Amino acid sequence: MFHPIPFVLLATFLGCSHTSDVTDPSLAQIVKVHSSHGCDVPQGKRVVLAGYGKAAAQNDILGQANVGVTYVNGQSLPPVNAETLALYRKAAEKGRAVEQAYLGYLYQNGKGVPQSDSDAVAWYRKAADQGHAGGQAFLGYMYQRGRGVPQSDSDAVAWYRKAAEQGNVMGQFNLGQMYANGLGVPQSDSDAVAWFSKAADQGHAGAQALLGFKYRHGKGVPQSDAQAVAWYRRAAEQGHAEGQKGLGLMYANGLGVPQDAVKAHMWENLALLNGAATAGALRDELAKKMTPAQLSQAQAMAQTCRTSNYTTCE
Repeated sequence: MFHPIPFVLLATFLGCSHTSDVTDPSLAQIVKVHSSHGCDVPQGKRVVLAGYGKAAAQNDILGQANVGVTYVNGQSLPPVNAETLALYRKAAEKGRAVEQAYLGYLYQNGKGVPQSDSDAVAWYRKAADQGHAGGQAFLGYMYQRGRGVPQSDSDAVAWYRKAAEQGNVMGQFNLGQMYANGLGVPQSDSDAVAWFSKAADQGHAGAQALLGFKYRHGKGVPQSDAQAVAWYRRAAEQGHAEGQKGLGLMYANGLGVPQDAVKAHMWENLALLNGAATAGALRDELAKKMTPAQLSQAQAMAQTCRTSNYTTCE
């Protein structure tokens, strides 16, 4: 269950800049905030860098957020254009860490610029060396994957830790993964759980699903089916496939919840639709033992759950 690239909303990693921080008027155009965290700057004086769509935001299996730039007043702009790129570069060259980290992301993913891991690393490092948590987390990822730098789990851990200790959710989740898998650090389920818990408390669905798994199997925590269900549910209700699969399994076996084939089928079906291919086996096994009425109910519930963006499921 090792997912090395948990891209959630990009602005979560890039952080916030305020107009009060900007002394050059030409740079005020690119002040960025994370809308869901409500950085406090005046209406019309900020833009939002965010990944659009719950699926993109929660896909931690080699997924990445689709980055866009949207003015708070609702006026949409292209994701990257020559004008905005020039502004980002100007700010980055003046030493602004947020823009340095964002340029690193653009180079890493070839968005508006030629793809270049070495340039991505260079910009991430500039931001990271200033203590920018997002730059540190992404630099850790580049070391982990050996992109633009020699592969080094120990360097990845060092940068993830710097980010994690500042509360960066990507750093926390990835540091938990390193402990869970013994990469660059001695394997430790308890340390993995500690960092997953920090990320999960910030709403990271991948961390929530992994906490469900840890509680289900008593790895790094006392075994608790009730806690497993609670964490699986939090992930599942964000549309996370592994959380949905885990919750369906708990319902199928009556672990931490009353046994319920209809709910189990619904969650396994949703997990399959969201990319958890192995969920199909349990769903099909459940279907063999269900009445036509139960199957119809499970399918209707899955449809309602999905169309409601997982707010109306049970």
